[in-house]
Amino acid sequence: MQFLKASTDMYIPDQKIKYISDCNGKGARKLSTEKKRENKCFDATHGKGAKSFVLLNDDTIVLSPYTGATLCSRLQESDN
Repeated sequence: MQFLKASTDMYIPDQKIKYISDCNGKGARKLSTEKKRENKCFDATHGKGAKSFVLLNDDTIVLSPYTGATLCSRLQESDN
């Protein structure tokens, strides 16, 4: 099992990741607001702005201070 480093102290098992997306756009903001209301949102930004989010298999999201491209490259590196 591999882990994705979503922030300085947040590691996510790769088997739990449904997809990774940047936080720009109306749809991403709407999803983030909806998940916060449902208490299914973990803010791992430590006060920085959220640049991306990771949607997990249980429909929980993790907000990350890293870009979606950075997270994807980290995930691919961990597969090698």
